[in-house]
Parts: sequence; C-alpha cells; structure tokens
Amino acid sequence: MPFIKQSSIDDILSRADIVDIVGTHVDLKKAGHEFKGLSPFNSEKSPSFYVNPAKNSFYCFSSGQGGNIIQFVMQMENLTYPEALEFLANRYSIKIEYETSSVEAGEAISLKKQLLSLHEHAAYWFHQHFLSETADGNFIRQYWTEQRQFSIELAEECKIGFAPASPETELGEYLKKQNFSKEALQNSGLFYFERNGQWVSRFQGRLMIPIRDIQGRPVAFTARQTQKTPETDTAREAKYVNSPETPLFHKSKLLFGLDHARQHMRNHDESFLLVEGQLDALRCREQGLHHAVAPQGTALTEEQLLLLKRYSPKAIHCFLDGDAAGQKAAFRSIPLCFRTGLSLYFLPLPEGIDPDQFLLQHGQQGFEEHLQTKLPAIQFACRFLQPPEGFQTPEEKTQALQELYSMIKDSASLTAQDGYLQQISRYLRVDEAATRADYKSFLRQQKNPAKHESQSDTPKSQILTNANLDILSLILLHPNLSEDIANKLEPEWVDRQTPHAALLLKILMEIREGVWTPDEEIPEALLEDEQERKLFYQIKNTKTALERFEDPQTEIDDCLYAFQKQYLLKQKARIEQNITEALAPPENWEQLKELQSQRNEIRKLLKNLKNLTPTQATLAN
Repeated sequence: MPFIKQSSIDDILSRADIVDIVGTHVDLKKAGHEFKGLSPFNSEKSPSFYVNPAKNSFYCFSSGQGGNIIQFVMQMENLTYPEALEFLANRYSIKIEYETSSVEAGEAISLKKQLLSLHEHAAYWFHQHFLSETADGNFIRQYWTEQRQFSIELAEECKIGFAPASPETELGEYLKKQNFSKEALQNSGLFYFERNGQWVSRFQGRLMIPIRDIQGRPVAFTARQTQKTPETDTAREAKYVNSPETPLFHKSKLLFGLDHARQHMRNHDESFLLVEGQLDALRCREQGLHHAVAPQGTALTEEQLLLLKRYSPKAIHCFLDGDAAGQKAAFRSIPLCFRTGLSLYFLPLPEGIDPDQFLLQHGQQGFEEHLQTKLPAIQFACRFLQPPEGFQTPEEKTQALQELYSMIKDSASLTAQDGYLQQISRYLRVDEAATRADYKSFLRQQKNPAKHESQSDTPKSQILTNANLDILSLILLHPNLSEDIANKLEPEWVDRQTPHAALLLKILMEIREGVWTPDEEIPEALLEDEQERKLFYQIKNTKTALERFEDPQTEIDDCLYAFQKQYLLKQKARIEQNITEALAPPENWEQLKELQSQRNEIRKLLKNLKNLTPTQATLAN
C-alpha cells in the first residue's frame, strides 16, 4: 500500500482544527487554555474529556484514551490511519501526495479512488433520473410517494434514484465521459459485462437506494423491483438486487444507515434499532427514529455487531417482522450478541406485519408504546423454541434447553451466564437447581466431545490453543505482518472456547478497524483482566519467542490453515447433523438438497486446503 508523504501529514496536522473536529461529537466548553466535555467513549455525568488546541491533542481521563487529531478521527469515524488522513484532507481541502512504493500499490489506491468517485457520479445519475420530468421520472416518483408512501424530501435527502429499463443504458457512456477506466467500470458492480462497446447494466427499471460507508460515501446500491423492470432482465423475479462484492463493498462488514444513525446517538447509553431491510430503515428515519440500521440482505455478522458496539456498547433493539423467516433470523442472531457482550431486546410484530407497515399505521408514538413490550433475548428464545401447544414430552423440553445452553456458553461474562440460567428456569418453568446442574453437565460434554471426522490425531483444542498463542505472538512480535494477518483471519474461525481466544479477537478487530497497531502502546482498556495483561507482556518481553519464529510467513500460513480447517470441519459436522434431521419423517427434500449442496462445497474447500503448501499439509497428516 502506498504511503502518504510526510509533508502531506504535516500539512494536515498544521491546518486541521482539533476543536472543530471534536466539536462535531462532543459539546466542548472553554476551560483556561483547554476545552472540556463529556467523554465520547464512556457514559459519564462529570466532564473528564479534555482537548488541547495548542498541542492538537485530546485526553480522556475516564477511559485513558488520548492522542492527536488523527487518532480521534480514527476512533470516532472507525477509520484506518490512511483513511483518517484522507478524511481530514477532504474536510480542509488539502491535497494528499503519496509515496508509491510499487506500481501495483499505486494502481490499487488509484482504483479505489476511482471507484469512490464513480459511485458518486452513478448515484447522481440515478438521482437525476428520479427527479426528471419524463415518463420514467413521473412513474418512479409516483411509485415512491403513492405505493411506498415516502416523501419526496426523504428521496432528495437520501439521493434515491431510478435505473432506466434498457440493459444498455447511457450510464456506461456517462461514466466513460467522466474518464473512468475500463478496470473501474468492470470492478464497480454496476454492470454485467461489456457488449459491442456498451456496458450492460445490472440494474434495470428499478428504484435505486444508495448504500453508504461509515463516512457517508456511496459504495454500492440496493435496487427494488418495479413495474418497469423488463422481462429480459435475468434478475427480473428478484424483489431486491444488491451490488455484488467489490473492492469498496463487503456486505458482511457494513450496515445500511449506520453513517446516519451514529450521528444521532447522543450518548453511549442509547441503543441502535435493528431492522431487516433498507426500506424499513428509511421508514424509521422518516418517522423520527434516526437510530435505525439494517444488514445488507444477509444474516447479521459478528463484525457488524462489533461495529455497532463501538458507537453504543450497551444494547440493540431488534424490530422484526412477524413472519417465521424474520423470527428465525432473529433467533440466530442471539449467540452473536452474547459473544460480543451486547444486550439484545426484541420487538416482534404480529404475523404478516413488518416495521414499514407498522410505522405507517402507528408512527413514532406507536413505536414508543410498542417499545414497552420488548422481550429480552432469552425470553424471546424460549418462546421461539416452545411449540404453540407447549412441550408435550420431557425430551422436547430437554432439546430446547440444550439449544439455550449452547447459546449462552459463548457469553464471555460468567455473571451474564448466571442471569441467563435464572431466566431460562423461569420462562421454561424448570427448577433452577436442576437447570444449573444440567448446564454444568452440558459444559463437561462440550469439553470432551465425541471425536468427529478429524484427520489429525491432535485434538482440536490443542491445535487451536497453539494457533491462538502463535498468531498472537506473530502479531505482537512482527507488527509489519499484523494487518495482513487481521485481513486473512476471519473472526468466525476462532473457537471462543479455546484459551486466549477473547484477547485474539479483540486485537484482530482493533487492527481491522485501524484503532490500534501493534507498534503503538496497547490501550489499557483492551486488557480486561490480569491474565490477559500477563500474557501480553510475556509475549512482548520474551526474546526466545521472537527467535523461535525462524520463518514468520510460514508460521502464519500454518496458523491460518489450522484455524480454517477446524472451522470447516465444525461446519461440516453441523450440516451433517441437519441432514440427519431433514431425513427424519416427514422428510424435507428441498432442505435436504440445499444441505447436501452446502456439504459438497465444504468438502471442496477442505480438499483445496489439503493441496496448499507442504508446510500447511503437515497439519492434516
């Protein structure tokens, strides 16, 4: 990656005003030569956050966090160091110069910048078609205001657009006239392919909703089917078509509306409102519920939850559809929230009603009344698992308890687990002492599970214990490799039941979000107990640890191989269990077909893993 020239960094530091930047997040008051306000990192009643304009720095006494204007932007805007510099440069109209270390690095940054600019132009182009006084423009505005019942003001605020129905639209020609390269057009996700010199649009006859990153820049689109969507469109039957994954857009790492919602979180005690779809989030916004966000048409991910936790670490309210699919997706999100330490509350609606419809009928006041009926996560889970007619046999209740135990075991807090067990016994009407005894038995079984088809004689816990410690050591002792590790090691691969997993996950997320780099002093808040502090300083101060990694890159490959292999084996075992259940009467053949396809895909991935480098292959023997 190309480095920003030091002269540009110095220019940014000299011209950017830290009081101006911090003032967008904190209500600052003059205090002598400094300014003070309530901490943006913690909930507090007395100000402990200070800004020193002379030194262009800040310090928060309640959290121990401090630094210069760049570190503040990194934390509050959730940006990497280079992105924070670019953010400040754009704010103060400062031109950035790069020291391109290689031709490839220069091309990479150029492509990303092109794609950001290209999406700005595309969003403008779609929006102009929405506003145009043409048959298409009149149609889409009528659809927006009458069928969807949104205001034109919201459309203008969010830059809602329309994609003309012709597959070979003028969009390609328009973007080429703006001097965007063929590579940028190919990587934008806006087109299927180029045909006879014309670019075939992915979005045809659809309402266009821009998807924005944390800085509010359009990086992708959600396209809603309308009567104008042509029969020739290969995606004609799909109600919604999203941009594919691109160098800018990773749907598992971005939440729709977060750029807007985070600006309306007055303090860390407030909660985000999680809804299923983009139009649900826009309806919330129009009704004055500015804290609404939505996943990108996929299941909620751990990275998305950690992103929400950065802005509001307390709780999330899940405002969900009344249909079975919405309830099931909500149920699956509970373990993720427990892992990340977020309290989760559910606001289920009656069957056949979604948040969009509810808010149209009842408005913000109706929502506030509905908020009083919220269900804690465990209560929702107990209701979800209990059949309408109630449990008919002890075995049915035991199976439900096993699912609940599996859910709460991932919680990092023993105090939270204790509270969950109390709730489980109350909601399912089971003796609390019996519930606790069953849970202890469940945990013992988890520690000594029956051997599944592992191709290694080394137990999984031992493999991943070593991998956790090795990858932590590699990150801390070889900081130049840490960003590459964090980008390649997916959080889902880390087994949270193994030692050091909690610390590893925290460090990975801090590096991914650009908040901390291992060559800086570690934030004290990251080390939550004495065991983590001892491990951290033991790794940093032991010379023999550094010496034992003769070939760090090979060690990294070995660790990544171990993590991914065990994760895939675990997924394969889960799918095979689901296949067994699908075969039970009455057989679910559609589900079975899908599960078998998933299992075949995992088998292919495992086969490819075996064919990696000789060093990696030794772990499978």
